[in-house]
Amino acid sequence: MDATENVVKFNNELKRYNMLDFDDIIYSGIDLIGRLSQEYISAMGITHILVDELQDTSEVQLIMLQKLQEKFKCKMIGVGDEDQCLYEWRAARYENVQDFITLFKCDVSPLGVNFRSRKNIVERSRKLIEHNTNRISKDLRAHNQDSGIATTYSATDIHKELNYLVSKCKSNPGKTIAILYRNRLYKHYVECELKKNHLSYTITDATELYDRSTFRVAMAVIKIATKGFDHYDLEIASSALKKIGPSTVARIKQAMEGSNSFTASLISDPGLAKRLTEITALQTRFELLKDKPLTEFVDRMHESFISSFKIPDDIMSFLREVSKEYKTTEEDVMRLFNELGLDQKDEVQDDAALIELSTIHGFKGEERDIVIMPFCHTYINFTKQNINIQEERRVFYVGVTRPKEKLFLSYSGMKPLFIREMDL
Repeated sequence: MDATENVVKFNNELKRYNMLDFDDIIYSGIDLIGRLSQEYISAMGITHILVDELQDTSEVQLIMLQKLQEKFKCKMIGVGDEDQCLYEWRAARYENVQDFITLFKCDVSPLGVNFRSRKNIVERSRKLIEHNTNRISKDLRAHNQDSGIATTYSATDIHKELNYLVSKCKSNPGKTIAILYRNRLYKHYVECELKKNHLSYTITDATELYDRSTFRVAMAVIKIATKGFDHYDLEIASSALKKIGPSTVARIKQAMEGSNSFTASLISDPGLAKRLTEITALQTRFELLKDKPLTEFVDRMHESFISSFKIPDDIMSFLREVSKEYKTTEEDVMRLFNELGLDQKDEVQDDAALIELSTIHGFKGEERDIVIMPFCHTYINFTKQNINIQEERRVFYVGVTRPKEKLFLSYSGMKPLFIREMDL
């Protein structure tokens, strides 16, 4: 099926359920604006339209604004910063800022004073973003003339970066701290290190709920392979393992009530053995790999998963990496559980924690006393085709302009381009 056929099929499904996708909603709005009566327009009495976050609007949204202005004969006000346009992947255009000015013949009032960050942070971030072209000229300067801190740390590997990150968290007690990352894969490493050091944190991440539940399932499967599991682990892992449904879990729980032993439950209920071949196979494989690196078992455990259960690549990569430090023994699996904080069955985020983890996209518009940006070498992947270096620079710029007092950047290997451009 080619792309055209897919579009036709998709549109037919939308009509079938009387639904609209996001772009259709905007086009429908444009059509509705065109059909507004003069009586309705007069009754509304709209004299001004204010557009916030103008840099995040799309071309079709600009058309909608034009139709509104034509209908209501109102004045248009736009507030935006093309240096902070991060959403080109969803059709946002930083050019919309200049097009808005031209289309509506706007006067321009550059707001160059930064009331958030201290002087050194503003100066370094300005040096970075000035490498982008076709920007509206503005004199970026700090209102707060205290120097502040903007510094980098060069590490030999990500483990050294994690140690640096933890040291900065511990050496700044009472301060609000944001740990920002470009690639969600590294969030798992940061979480693991914070847990090991008993540092409370909260997470701002739209996919965190699915992410965490999937990770828990994989770890529950590993724990079941050790034979040192409980009913809770079984319930969690049942969504991934073949032939293990709610009724089977209930029968195992009932059989284990008297003996609290999985092996004894099979003896007392022979009918379960046929349904539990994947569990017994897991446990056999675990025994065969005993005392070898746990990562060898992790590489093979997914063979027992049902086809509908998929572990995202970033979680699987993290599991492989972190399990290299442990052996295939029940004691090491439990140690890993404890260090990851998975021994707490009802995990609740500490909303009062001063440390917050987030993607840069998820932190736009926010600020904290201190911002730590580890793994800065991951921001530009030159192996990708059609990389938009100006958009990547804008993403980095948003990150380095979030702190009020201190900015800590770290990287492994060669000094990254954006850090060089900041002249740190």
